[in-house]
Amino acid sequence: MQIWSYRYADNSGTDPEYPWPPVALPFLPLIQDQYADNEPHRPALGALFQRCQGHPPDYLLLADLGDLAKTEVEVLQVLDRLQALQVKPLVLPKTPEPVKDLQLYAPQMASLNQGPDPLSLVPLSSSDYFCLGMHCRQGEHQKKLQLGHHRNRLQGRPPPGKPPFGYRRGKQRYLIDRRTAPIVKAFYEHFLLYGSLRGAVRFLCQSWGKRISASTGQRWLTHPVYRGHLQYRTGQILANTHPPLLSGLQAAQVDRILRRNHFLPARSASAPRSLAGLVYCAECGSRLTVSRVTQPRKAKTYLYLQPQGCERQPKCSALSYGQVLEHTIAQICQQLPEAVQTLQIPALDDRKAQLQQDMERKRWLLGQVAELETTDILDEATAQQRTLTLKTEMAELEQQIAALPPVNLLETSQAIALPEFWLDLSESERRFYLREFLRAIYIHRRSASWEVQLEFVFQPAQRPEP
Repeated sequence: MQIWSYRYADNSGTDPEYPWPPVALPFLPLIQDQYADNEPHRPALGALFQRCQGHPPDYLLLADLGDLAKTEVEVLQVLDRLQALQVKPLVLPKTPEPVKDLQLYAPQMASLNQGPDPLSLVPLSSSDYFCLGMHCRQGEHQKKLQLGHHRNRLQGRPPPGKPPFGYRRGKQRYLIDRRTAPIVKAFYEHFLLYGSLRGAVRFLCQSWGKRISASTGQRWLTHPVYRGHLQYRTGQILANTHPPLLSGLQAAQVDRILRRNHFLPARSASAPRSLAGLVYCAECGSRLTVSRVTQPRKAKTYLYLQPQGCERQPKCSALSYGQVLEHTIAQICQQLPEAVQTLQIPALDDRKAQLQQDMERKRWLLGQVAELETTDILDEATAQQRTLTLKTEMAELEQQIAALPPVNLLETSQAIALPEFWLDLSESERRFYLREFLRAIYIHRRSASWEVQLEFVFQPAQRPEP
């Protein structure tokens, strides 16, 4: 039994190195010879028919019937030639399960393992021609859609489908929707102020009457389209294709908040107190939560840090919130400069300068592509493909630049190490700086006293299991 394969990829719309779909993997070890074309006149298919005149194969594996010709009439003519040569086409189904109407051209693997089919090829009936015609028309329509989407991607146009919330579809790009964009911006402002995803979702429901899920809010915070970039199904990202709703500085701050909130419980991320979610008991390993106590008919409020889920007997006692905060600030002023100086941190300024230099070179190359297209050195298709590649690389560089810290860590640590720096900060501002530099605060108890141990974000994690 001999099995050959043939595939075709239009080099004007798809990748010439067209891969076989996963459903073809069981067939590939059985293939003795392969033919592939990426030109409309299909020279490899002609060579295949010339070779079939002497020793034709038993089967011809095809990814799609549309690979044989451009129109359905031409496809049926090629099938007639294969039928005359006693070659049975094996058309791969679109899904792992064989298609009912095409079982004649996609037999099961069990029959292949048993050897050649002893029956001769039955002439196609009228119903078979109808099914093949429908299949060819659907495949041709799908290829036209894919080719159109590829051309739009080369020109930097938005992908098909409904525009994201906050935008409307323009002629060449997304435009800001003045009716819905203020809702998205209000969501961003609330998140940047309080650092809580679910809190921002509740804020939209209460203030704007807009109900969204937490996953939708997460997508608003992380999807490139709200930062002025386009992301296609292939994973390619084109930078600066439309007006952003989230600026570059805001996007970098959002990413830092999401990274630091990853270590905190969901409710602690939106808690108003700066120590919420950061303090642990080193003895029992449980997290300390903020508890508020008031006296009847008195306005004064007492704050305590109480172990949550302590299994010791007797249980670890609660601590004064204000005292723990004072000890934490004192330890930060003492330990942070020393911890930063002992780190082997690469020069962030040099790294940022290198990335910016690479970005400028990409911009220069982008201008050179336009000049080469003007002077007819590059054709339009090649220039568009090169422009798409450069814009994708520029988007990756912008993401790397945004991920860098906004300022030098050594200079920032020297400013934060001053006790006067913490005096005039509000609780939300103090929460921002504590979560920016601290991963955890451990309380070590010594009979009647206790002490604080800090774990900075740039140090190895040593958090005990609760």
